[in-house]
Amino acid sequence: MSAVLEPPVTTRVRAQHVVDNECYIVDPETRVTYRKGKLLGKGGFARVHELVDVRTQQVYAGKIIPRCQILREIDLHRPLVNKHVVRLHDFFGDAENIYIILEYCSRKSLVHLLKQRGGQLPETEVALLMRQLAEGVRYTHSQGVVHRDLKLGNMLLDENMELKIADFGLAARVADEPPRQAVCGTPNYLAPEVLRMEGHGFAADVWAMGCIMYALLVGRPPFETSTLTETYQRILRGAYTLPPGLSDVARSLLVSLLQPEPQERPSLNEVLEHPFLRPPREQSGQLLGMLSRLRIDQPAANASRSTTRTSGHSGVQGSARDSPVPLGDCGLLGTLGRVLCPDKREHAYAKSFAEEYDEKLHSFQRFILNLRRNNGYLLGQIGNADQTPLYFDMPGTTTVEKKGAKQVRVLTSVHGSSKLGTTQLLHRLLQACLDEMPTSNCGVPPPWAGSALLVTKWIDYSNKFGFGFQLSDRTVGVLFNDATHLSFSADRLRLEYRDSQGSMEAHAPSGLPPSLQEKYGLLKYFAHYMEENLTEGGDVPKGSGRKKKPLVYLQRWMRTDRAVVMQLSCSMLQVNFFGDHTKLVLSAERTERPLVLYIDERRRTVAYTLAAIARFGCDEALQERLRFALGALQEFAELEQRDPRRNA
Repeated sequence: MSAVLEPPVTTRVRAQHVVDNECYIVDPETRVTYRKGKLLGKGGFARVHELVDVRTQQVYAGKIIPRCQILREIDLHRPLVNKHVVRLHDFFGDAENIYIILEYCSRKSLVHLLKQRGGQLPETEVALLMRQLAEGVRYTHSQGVVHRDLKLGNMLLDENMELKIADFGLAARVADEPPRQAVCGTPNYLAPEVLRMEGHGFAADVWAMGCIMYALLVGRPPFETSTLTETYQRILRGAYTLPPGLSDVARSLLVSLLQPEPQERPSLNEVLEHPFLRPPREQSGQLLGMLSRLRIDQPAANASRSTTRTSGHSGVQGSARDSPVPLGDCGLLGTLGRVLCPDKREHAYAKSFAEEYDEKLHSFQRFILNLRRNNGYLLGQIGNADQTPLYFDMPGTTTVEKKGAKQVRVLTSVHGSSKLGTTQLLHRLLQACLDEMPTSNCGVPPPWAGSALLVTKWIDYSNKFGFGFQLSDRTVGVLFNDATHLSFSADRLRLEYRDSQGSMEAHAPSGLPPSLQEKYGLLKYFAHYMEENLTEGGDVPKGSGRKKKPLVYLQRWMRTDRAVVMQLSCSMLQVNFFGDHTKLVLSAERTERPLVLYIDERRRTVAYTLAAIARFGCDEALQERLRFALGALQEFAELEQRDPRRNA
C-alpha cells in the first residue's frame, strides 16, 4: 500500500427533486474504480455496499469503516482463505475511511433464509448448514482466530448456497494476547464464561454455534427474553427448553454445544464427527441442489414447508439484542442499551396510522418544494397542511387499553406513544431536508428564536442499574435494565412509573408503593449524582415544564465509540458527540415546525427550523452531524420494522 491515500472521487446526479448518489471509489494504488451500489447491511461500525468493478463488472461487497476501527480486522481477516469464510480480496483507504473489497454473497444471510422459510428449517437442511459452519469455524480456530460474534446475521450465503462466515470486526488472535476481561459479541449468543468475565476463547464460538443451530430449528435463539437482564440470567443458568419434535440426534448435538462449562463442550473435530452432521452423501447433494435453486427473495409461500409458523421472527431478525457489543467500558449492555417498542397491533389499524403519518410527511415535503421556488423565507406554518399533532400524548393516569379495541387511539397511547410512527417520521423529515438542501454555495440558515426540550445531563450505569438523564426542564428519569422507567417531575412532587409493557401509573413520593421503593432510591441516587457531579451540556434555556402532561421519558438509547444517541417520548432525538462535545437535537414535538438545535464546541446554542436548513443549507460540520443522526434514525426504524413488538 502506498503511504499517501487519495480521497475517493464522488459525483452526484440529480433527477427531478430526488438526489441520487452515484459514488465512485478509486483504489489510489491500483487505480481500480468501483461504483458504489445499494446498501447491503450495516453493523456497529461499518456499512456494506454493493461495489461493481467498472472495468470487469465483477460485483463485490464493499465494507466501509472509519479508519480507526478497521486495521485490526484487516490484519485478522486478510490471511483467512477457506471456502466457508468470506474472502477479503483487497483494501485501500482515504483520510477518513478504509474500503474493504469482499467476496459477494448474493443470497444474503441466514436471517433472510430463515425469514423466507417460515421461521424454521428442517433438520436435514440445518445439518448441512451446520456442517459448513463447523468447517469454517474449525479453519479459523486452526489459524488462531476466535470470531467472538458468530450469529445468524454473520452467516452469509453465496449464489450456490455455500455458507460463508463474515464480519471479523470483533475477532481476536488468541496467540497474540491473553483472554480479555471484557464482554463483546451479541447478547443472545454470548457464552456464560464471557458474561462471567473469564475471557473469550475458542469454546465461546462453539457455544454460539449451538445458539445458531437452535435458532435454525426453533425460530429464535435459545435464551432470548424480553430483557437483556433476564437473557443473561438464563445464559448463566443454562436455562433453555428443547421443543418436542426434535430428533434425538439433534438434541444430543444441541446439548453438547450448549454445555455451561467451556471445557465440557466438544472440539470442532468432535462436532464434525457427530451423527447429526453426517447425512448420507446423496441426501447432502440433493439438499444442496434444492437450496441453490431456492431464491431468497421469493415470497415465503413459495419457499416454506407445508407447516408454516405464524409466530414472530423476533429471535432471528436483527434487533437491539442482535447488535454487537463492542470492546470498551460500556458494560454488559454495550452500545445498544434499551429498546422500547409498541406492542403488536392489528395490521389494519397500524396501516391506517402509518397512512396518517404519510399524509403529514407529504405535506412537509410539498412545503420544502415550495420553499425552493420562493425567494423569501417563510416563517409561518406548513401551508395548508393538516395541523393535527403527529405526536399524541398519553392521558395522565391511564393504563394501556385492551388489545383489540378498534380505535387508532390505542396505537398512540401505548408505551412509546406512537413511537413507531415518530421514528419513521423523524427519519423521513430529516432525509427530505438533506436531499433538498443546496449541495454547494450553502448559505447560513436564519436562526429560530424558539427552543426545544433536551437532555442536559446523562449517566450510563447500565452495567448495574440503567441509564439516567436530566432534561432542560429539570425532569429526571432512569430507564432501568429490566425495561421499566421511573421519572421525577421538576418540582419533585410527582413520580411516573412505566412497566415493561408500557402501563403508566403516577404517584406522589409519599404514596409510592413498597414495590417501587428500591427504584425510587436509585432514581434519587442518579438525580443527586448528576446534580453534584455533572455540568450541563451547553448554554441551554431552561424550560418551564410540561404542566398537565405526562413526564417525558427515554424510549431508547444507543452508544457507539463516537456518540451517545437518545430518543425521547416527546418526538425528539439527541446526539451527544464525544470528541468535541458538540450536541445535536432534532425535535418534531411541534410538528408544524420541526427544529434542529446545535450546541457547538464552545457550548453556544443555536436553533434552526428544518425548513430553513432545506432552503438555505448549512455548514459542513452541521451537515455531517445531521447525517450521523439520520443513520441512527435509520437503524431505529429498521429495528422497529423487523420486530415491532420489541420492548426494552
